[in-house]
Amino acid sequence: MRLLLMLFAFILASGLQGSTPDQSIDAFIDRELQASGAPGAAYAIVDQGKVRSGARGTIQAGSDQPVTPDTPFLIGSISKSFTALAIMQLVEAKKVNLDAGIDTYLAVFRGQSSGATRTRTTEFSGH
Repeated sequence: MRLLLMLFAFILASGLQGSTPDQSIDAFIDRELQASGAPGAAYAIVDQGKVRSGARGTIQAGSDQPVTPDTPFLIGSISKSFTALAIMQLVEAKKVNLDAGIDTYLAVFRGQSSGATRTRTTEFSGH
């Protein structure tokens, strides 16, 4: 989980430093990886449509198996943070109204009572 949080921090930092030269991003990743105590990390940076990916460290402390840009990681509950960030960016861009009902954005919920909406949301989440 600590690695996932650090990866999330990398994503936020890369967004804040989008025009920073590659060397600064590499230095940032090296510094933060060491400070976090995580054995390794994979990352991707998108800047003006160009994607650059990389990886550092090993998949597990004490392992000789290096992390690669294709190393799979468990995402766990961190996807909720990504979703919240994306929604808030849409709110800031005035494309989403937080006070609007879910049926404004998802037609499957139109014409249902709020109780039915809660049930339907539960079905979608797999719970």
